[in-house]
Order: sequence, then C-alpha cells, then structure tokens
Amino acid sequence: MKADEFQKAFALACRFLSDSIGCPKIYAEGVDIPDCILDGENCERENQWECWQSYFLDRVSNEQVCRICGCTQESACPGGCWWVEDDLCSSCSENINSQSTS
Repeated sequence: MKADEFQKAFALACRFLSDSIGCPKIYAEGVDIPDCILDGENCERENQWECWQSYFLDRVSNEQVCRICGCTQESACPGGCWWVEDDLCSSCSENINSQSTS
C-alpha cells in the first residue's frame, strides 16, 4: 500500500469515528486534545474528525504502537504479545517470518 493510500485510510477512519461516535475526548479519560472543548457531552469543534486525528497522532508519539496491527502495551494482541522491535509486536513478527518462509 502506498503512503497516500495510508493517509486517505487514516482520514477515512477518523471521519468514520467522528460520524459514528463523536469526539474521542468524550470517551477517553485524561485525554488532552488541543482545540477540543466539551460542553457537557458534546464537543464544540465543528470538524470532530480533526479531534480523532490529533488523538491518534498524540498516541503514536507518546506510546509504543505496533506498525502492523496497532496493538499497544495496554491493548495487546489476543493471546498476548511482546515487543520485538520498538514498533513491532511478537505476533506480527511471527506472521512476517512465516510468510517469508512460505
């Protein structure tokens, strides 16, 4: 997949989340998203997809996230996994290795 396709997929996912469930600040405790201002249970920002973009970009800057499946230390793969590289979990590493030997 090309970089521009990933960028479009990221934008689409953020749009889907904002249309489906609203602003991430409503659901994620302790999340500081610049320019997202809650008024009760509603975000006052017109383009809530931008809140999702900020939320995800902040997460990948501040915690380990697998570059393949998106698992984190707090949300591991089913059955568990560990870090084999800074941005690659053991489950995805095993899948890559098994595909390259096939």
